[in-house]
Amino acid sequence: MDREIIVLSRCVKEVRRSSFNLGFEFHFKGVYKGEKIKKIIIQNNTEDELIIGNEYLLKIKFVSISKNTLYGDLVQSKDLENIYVNL
Repeated sequence: MDREIIVLSRCVKEVRRSSFNLGFEFHFKGVYKGEKIKKIIIQNNTEDELIIGNEYLLKIKFVSISKNTLYGDLVQSKDLENIYVNL
């Protein structure tokens, strides 16, 4: 069974090596499965456009944890600027 998690986070930067896009880094401070997490790096295999500086509700397929970084594949995202709430 694939482990999917839901995270609320801000997109900090694009992660690249040479000209190859490795994904996006998201700000995060917390714990997952007993492991301290300082940031999240996701690979965006969807057609969702991620904008640096925006906050997102993310559905992520967990891949691994290494050096306080959670790695995952993006399943779905929602830019919080596009969520409207009637108060």
